[in-house]
Amino acid sequence: MREAFDRLKPLSLAEGDDELLEGASWSDTGELTGVDLVWSKRGNKLHREWDNTTLGNLTLSPGRLSVSVNSTKRARKVRRLVEKHLGAGVLFQRETTESVEALLEAAGHGGAPGDDAEAEPRIEDTAEGRAMIEEMNRRHWEAWFDEKIPALGGVTPREAAKTPVGRERLEALLAEYAWRGESGPPNPFEPDVTRLRKRLGLPDS
Repeated sequence: MREAFDRLKPLSLAEGDDELLEGASWSDTGELTGVDLVWSKRGNKLHREWDNTTLGNLTLSPGRLSVSVNSTKRARKVRRLVEKHLGAGVLFQRETTESVEALLEAAGHGGAPGDDAEAEPRIEDTAEGRAMIEEMNRRHWEAWFDEKIPALGGVTPREAAKTPVGRERLEALLAEYAWRGESGPPNPFEPDVTRLRKRLGLPDS
């Protein structure tokens, strides 16, 4: 698996293995067992002031590579890139298409009074539905680390964590996330603020 990671890491703009392996999982013997890579490129056509663009996410686990993107065009492109970097070491199995809007709408649907709950279960009440929501949530917050955030002065959370002013802004933003989670209505797409803090090297609140 480490060989696959080494071959695929050029798809990310992260600086060095230490940054790429943040949040990776390891076996008791020190073998890499799981890691997420952000597929990105330099610049942004829509936002000239942005340094880079996140194109998708790759999740590596023993004997398996899952890729998530938000367009058919990117799906074709990343498949070519993966096949180029891994060569004969990769075998395409299947492609699935999900509508984010439909899943979000379904996740927030509580059903009208008098509806037959057994006839049309809510998506979050099924194991598959919960798994899809959890995966979407994980993908979103994994990409968040490399997105330009206006509340952070137009820099990414990773960049903000490197300066005193940036860390102060991060503290305020994460405090707002936590407050929304505690005081707002239930939201399956809430961030794990403790995990975000750990990944950014911020002390426990």
